[in-house]
Amino acid sequence: SKGEYISIGQARQDVAQMCARARSILLAIPDTLAPLVIGKSPTQAQQLIRKEIDHALAQIQTDQVGIL
Repeated sequence: SKGEYISIGQARQDVAQMCARARSILLAIPDTLAPLVIGKSPTQAQQLIRKEIDHALAQIQTDQVGIL
């Protein structure tokens, strides 16, 4: 809340944690999507990819809210 401070070390640790989680979520996308896009049209594949990216971004946002 307003007027509260954290140390620079804690801020760095929090940012590093958020980045590591975001990286993990994003790197999971190819493994999740690879079997789903086989045999799909480019348009269908694009829709699946967009949906998975939106899901990943929502996860990242939720995680960040929990830290902040």
